Amino acid sequence: MMDLTYEELKRKAVIRHFVNLPIAMFVGIIMAHTILNNQMPTLVELSPYVIGVYIGGAGSWFFRSEKKIVEKERKQQEKKSTKSTMSIVLEYFITFLALVIFLSMLSFYT
Repeated sequence: MMDLTYEELKRKAVIRHFVNLPIAMFVGIIMAHTILNNQMPTLVELSPYVIGVYIGGAGSWFFRSEKKIVEKERKQQEKKSTKSTMSIVLEYFITFLALVIFLSMLSFYT
């Protein structure tokens, strides 16, 4: 396992919290909206979700102690370093398969 410093762990936690998590939320919201309404959401329809995700993320970051956030990131990095290559390949394959299914459904509706 890589030994990351406190600052590196904090930087990774910030990226995970304010970049990766909102992107995952938006992809899920867009997929759900597209499946339910048979069309992609507009930016106006997405704006309340964008605001909500960032307010919630900032609130959770503010109300948790920095030490707990960094400790959680350290545990996630340890877990990530012990994953086998097969499990990583399987995760990416399932993600790719879900994306292909979503895009095929999207092309079916348009």
